[in-house]
Amino acid sequence: MTGQYSARGAAVGGRTIKTGQSRWFVGYKKHTLRLWLSHYTERVLLVPLVSWLAPGNRGDALFLPPSVRYCVRLLGGQPVPAPIQLRAGGA
Repeated sequence: MTGQYSARGAAVGGRTIKTGQSRWFVGYKKHTLRLWLSHYTERVLLVPLVSWLAPGNRGDALFLPPSVRYCVRLLGGQPVPAPIQLRAGGA
């Protein structure tokens, strides 16, 4: 790979070759833990609780445990799992 990149810690990877684009990319990805307000029935309402900016090759599962720990500290208690509601005829 040639060239100098200033994005310290960013993911470096290859992509499909396209005209006018470099074969390589340097990038980050934003990972967000959101709270689903299920009692709001007009539409799906997701409230962002915490976001992380990380190299683009890091998966979402990596950020779940620290996100939950952060929210527990911030909100002062353990999260309570919501009961699962099944609807007739599918999901």
